[in-house]
Amino acid sequence: MKKYLLHSLPALAILAMLSISYVSANEVFTKYCSSCHNNGGNLMNPKKTLSQKDLAANGVDNAGSISALITNGKPPMPAFGKDLSDEEIAGVAKFVLDQAAAGWK
Repeated sequence: MKKYLLHSLPALAILAMLSISYVSANEVFTKYCSSCHNNGGNLMNPKKTLSQKDLAANGVDNAGSISALITNGKPPMPAFGKDLSDEEIAGVAKFVLDQAAAGWK
């Protein structure tokens, strides 16, 4: 039993970190993004929602391009690179992709 527990601890720690970062990404999105992108929409431009279709049409349908957009902004969207850590930006990018895949439910 002791051996099993010792071998399971690293996996449990990784799972705990992943769930914490996903919750944090949701919180970061809510704080910084939801005022314009509530439920994956786009208050400023209805053709640039966070749906899979619009993300693809606008060339931001992968984690790298979403992270770059969050970091550098693109008018009228402000840059958040000075406000958020690289980990937070990567987490929000993954959150956006996951939510888009789920249809923002």
